[in-house]
Amino acid sequence: SKHEESTKIEKYFLANPPPPAKSSSTTVDRSTECKTPLCDPAFAFGRKDASLASTLKTTGNQEFKQKRLAQAAENYTQALHWADGAADPRLVAALYHNRGVALCQLSQFELALSDVELAVLYNPSYWKARAKQGDILFQLNRCSEAARAFCEADSNGARGLAFSTSVVLEVAGLLKNIFQFLLTHHVLM
Repeated sequence: SKHEESTKIEKYFLANPPPPAKSSSTTVDRSTECKTPLCDPAFAFGRKDASLASTLKTTGNQEFKQKRLAQAAENYTQALHWADGAADPRLVAALYHNRGVALCQLSQFELALSDVELAVLYNPSYWKARAKQGDILFQLNRCSEAARAFCEADSNGARGLAFSTSVVLEVAGLLKNIFQFLLTHHVLM
């Protein structure tokens, strides 16, 4: 089930905490003995900090733009610890999506797929997450599932939106991958 997958992903990231972020201005201040979010008293008591989550997301976005993908994924992971899914499900969905995109580019397709699926759970109308889900499923050679995800992306928000150049380029890249796959497998001649 989706809940089990969510729990599995969270356990993975809690058992394998990322290294400390290099930018000290946006990292969570922890003692030298404590290396995991569970050691942080604020995190352990369930305290959330939307401002810190947003700052960590911005740092992750900057790292992503610099092609420091592991560092970006780490910042998104830290942001997820501080974000409140009940109060701001769109932020949590964006964080899972962004981390999924970074993991996808690191060729960690199964983890990336779990993240974009969690993004869709938090925001079912998040068409970019659905489109990335389709892309990852396609990379995993799960083409029929990929097609369904792309159809969901189209029905969940692509209609009626003014597309930015980056979105158009992203969709064009996905279509190019699909076309190359069809040619490679002799579906198109």
